Amino acid sequence: MAGLWKPWVRGRPKGELWWQDADPEGGGWEEFDDVDELTRRYHEVFRERRARGLVRSAFLRIDGTTVHRWPRTDTRAAPDDGAAS
Repeated sequence: MAGLWKPWVRGRPKGELWWQDADPEGGGWEEFDDVDELTRRYHEVFRERRARGLVRSAFLRIDGTTVHRWPRTDTRAAPDDGAAS
């Protein structure tokens, strides 16, 4: 699962969110014109899919900076439950 916000993009939405299941019908792809809406939707989809055991990995990158990653690579940090920041 991935969410990207690319403010330098012109002529199309700057944000996108996509995810895929083993079932080709189970995935999704959405575009966003607002970074806050992308962030809200990313966390919503992440929580729903994680609760169903469907997330293998996920990241949200805003302006080139990863603001959420699951599973976390820093084992010293508290587990990330996907709550919106």
